[in-house]
Amino acid sequence: ATISAIERGTRFGTFESMLNICDVLEISLYDILPSDYTQKVNLNNSHEDKQAHLLLENLSTEEIQVLKSLVLNDFPLLKVLNRLDSQEKKHLTALFDSVLNNS
Repeated sequence: ATISAIERGTRFGTFESMLNICDVLEISLYDILPSDYTQKVNLNNSHEDKQAHLLLENLSTEEIQVLKSLVLNDFPLLKVLNRLDSQEKKHLTALFDSVLNNS
């Protein structure tokens, strides 16, 4: 239902759900954003700069605080997580879900 609503343009998923969809499709969030978002980006910036700008522009205040904390406090961990393949990420996500649901 969520994906259908997103496809129809009647709903924009949470940041986390959008990242999960992109992960499954093996694309970046930048690839699925509407063109009116991508046109706001300065075309002189690199592709990575554009992606970062678009991501930050669409985060909530709470998500930005979490991101800031992760970057400032846990950057080595983020680098390790980034190197995981999609299967390893799925296993780690399942582990986190299990821990959080048993709390």
